[in-house]
Amino acid sequence: QFHISMILERVLEAILDEEDETASLQDLSVKVHHLLYRRRYVIIVDDIWSLDAWDGVKRFIPNDCNGSRVLLTTGDENVASYAAVSSTAIHHLGLMDEERSWRLLEQRLFGEGACCPPELVKLGETMAEGCKGLPLAIVVI
Repeated sequence: QFHISMILERVLEAILDEEDETASLQDLSVKVHHLLYRRRYVIIVDDIWSLDAWDGVKRFIPNDCNGSRVLLTTGDENVASYAAVSSTAIHHLGLMDEERSWRLLEQRLFGEGACCPPELVKLGETMAEGCKGLPLAIVVI
């Protein structure tokens, strides 16, 4: 079920500072809804790739019109449009250019301020180019 249980467990852990991995999806959803109801909150949901996944998550989040917000990240334009409350609520992030991609990879591999050995620069630049400007792809290498 798109790991909805895992998302709810993380929300509960953030609120209560405790884990409850044995609870059922129903128990988790009731608990999350109860804890968030009539409270102000900001929830960040990272990397949602389907409409069904977003629907699964949002049904457990109360909408009390009290200024609470959910920030959703996705690489899918359809999910962004579907989840947005208005067209101005979507922020498009650009991809990194090759130079910036290489600098990020170099920093991740060799540390802040350190330089890549000259014999590995070409290989590193090729690896960074293969990440197509996506920072997440670079940092997980």
